Amino acid sequence: MHPDQYDTFSLSCPHVTDANNNNVQIEVTWTLNDTIWLKVEDGEKKIYNQLTTFRKKSITGKTVLRVLLNNGRYFFDYDELMGDFSMEIRPVHVEEDAGVWQCHVTVYQEGNTHTLTSRSRVKVPHGHRPHYAHLPADSSHYSYLSVLEQHLSLELKDKERNKITSFTRTNQGILQINR
Repeated sequence: MHPDQYDTFSLSCPHVTDANNNNVQIEVTWTLNDTIWLKVEDGEKKIYNQLTTFRKKSITGKTVLRVLLNNGRYFFDYDELMGDFSMEIRPVHVEEDAGVWQCHVTVYQEGNTHTLTSRSRVKVPHGHRPHYAHLPADSSHYSYLSVLEQHLSLELKDKERNKITSFTRTNQGILQINR
């Protein structure tokens, strides 16, 4: 095996216990270094990069998906019936895959919203710089943080309803919201 490659990387998303409830809606977003690779809302893919294959089935009104991206190396599983969501990379190419992978699971139920996140890192061998460290950002990818900023900006325009007074980015990973 090439030194910049290893067999597999996997990331399990937070489990949604009551996912099979008809009143529960789920959104799952998988990111690499804040770039969205796949976003699924209520069983429909909304944002995706380098689609290879897409399989979908519906069981008792809930969606089960298997999405392959990036020449079939990235496997994403979305299972509303069981409340299980995950991803796997086979084989891992450090040059392309290194960084922090995150899975954001947002649950909408009876007017309430909560988001849980799991994260793991594809490690870079000592002394090795992956390609994203020296290339400009690709404008074809969607940034999870910029989407969040746009959403918050719209909320700011409606202060009466949402009562958000300001938001500030203190660094790349922290966004402060003042209400």
